[in-house]
Amino acid sequence: MPRTNYVPACSTAEFRKRTPHWNDRPVTEFYRCIYREMVSPTGERTLISAIIPPGPAHIHVNSSVAFENDSDLLDFTGSTHSIVCDFFVKTTGTGHVTKSTAELFPLPRTAFQEAVHSRVLALNCLTSHYAVLWDRNLPKTKNLLPSAKFSDPRCIHWEKAPRRWSEHAPLRTPYSRRQALIELDVLAALSLRMTLEELQLIYRVQFPVLQQYERETYYDRRGKMVFTVSMGFSGARLDRKEWEQIKDAKAGERLPEWAVDAGGAFEPPFDRCDREEDMAQAYAYFKERLGDA
Repeated sequence: MPRTNYVPACSTAEFRKRTPHWNDRPVTEFYRCIYREMVSPTGERTLISAIIPPGPAHIHVNSSVAFENDSDLLDFTGSTHSIVCDFFVKTTGTGHVTKSTAELFPLPRTAFQEAVHSRVLALNCLTSHYAVLWDRNLPKTKNLLPSAKFSDPRCIHWEKAPRRWSEHAPLRTPYSRRQALIELDVLAALSLRMTLEELQLIYRVQFPVLQQYERETYYDRRGKMVFTVSMGFSGARLDRKEWEQIKDAKAGERLPEWAVDAGGAFEPPFDRCDREEDMAQAYAYFKERLGDA
């Protein structure tokens, strides 16, 4: 668990008394969508959100939202994960996501809802603290739409997602998590009746840092990230000098002993992704599966 330098400066009972309450319960008893209050409009992403489990509290550099039901939580979080909602925040030009800004975020309820829920759950339910949320909300097997890249073995096959949470339930490889986020971008766009061209234009105009990272991020055959210029992964992947030595490796080629990460040796060949192409594929896929509902 991440450490913190913040500790309550009062008794447990007093801390609970001071905790904001909603529906006669402390907000810390709810699963909540948490997002950074202070943001950077010029960064890779501006709106950065996640689901926080019951228990933790936080200070004012973050804001969190509790909901009357899990469905609203997953709908709202799915919207905040998308570049559609991120674009809205960027256009405000503000360095803070205030309560009044968050109240304007869309909360779509469409035929795309279960596809959104399954992807939000798979991105957020990384530990056993989320088991209850997963177990009571994973859509029925027949409604689990596979990834738009269902033919790529690096993407999870949704129809095989475990009904009860386990360590194998969530998405864990950078490749599969990236794909799920792109599909949430597309699902948000479809829910708001946006065209593919409008979605791609948002990405092209407002996300130059993300585009730069996309151009220089490479994955292996198991979906692990081998090399990237993203500062968020600094020190976690091969550096450029190491990458230059193995980037042209062929399938089955034995790599140097240093070309490993925590999960073992990287598996060539390596490739990178095109976000606009992946958006187009996902847009066509969901339009065919779900229509205009």
